[in-house]
Amino acid sequence: QAKYLDPLPATRNALRSRQIIFWSEEQTKEIQIEGANLGKVVLKPEKVKVSSPQMVGETIEWRPQGFQERDYEKESATMFARYLYSLMLRDSKSWLGVQPIDPKQYGLDPPMLSIKFVLEDGERTLLFGIRAEGVTDDYIMKKAWHDEYYWAPGDFVRLVKRMELNFRNPDLLNVPRDSVVEFWFENR
Repeated sequence: QAKYLDPLPATRNALRSRQIIFWSEEQTKEIQIEGANLGKVVLKPEKVKVSSPQMVGETIEWRPQGFQERDYEKESATMFARYLYSLMLRDSKSWLGVQPIDPKQYGLDPPMLSIKFVLEDGERTLLFGIRAEGVTDDYIMKKAWHDEYYWAPGDFVRLVKRMELNFRNPDLLNVPRDSVVEFWFENR
């Protein structure tokens, strides 16, 4: 009998789902990403008819609010929105459970970064705070609708912090070179 029990995880936490987002694109009316000194990006879904030799039907494409079509790449905006749904915990140690911590101390009040999913039946917001010290590259994360804390993968957070650069059209200037009088970069 013991040989059948060996493969089972030793802790209840190891059995926990690593999935963070339990809702679909179809249930989402809007995604809002906001960060300290980063601004705000709002993505809205749009149903689009697809007709190809392999498929006929509808799909969802995501559009950034406040952008002209020439200012962003449609495929990149949709891929970025879908990437937000891909957030998974790195491993069973990523779940920290309910912690008696002060959210301000960990950069969660106000959050360094937040992702709000506006759904048909309410809102779900993920709050991201400070980066872990030591070996890991994760950021502390909290689901706003309950008191559990997590470590979110650093790669995910860094990509989201790029905000509109994830889908912005790379053509920066449509001005002839000799017409430019002054040009500078601003770090945000």
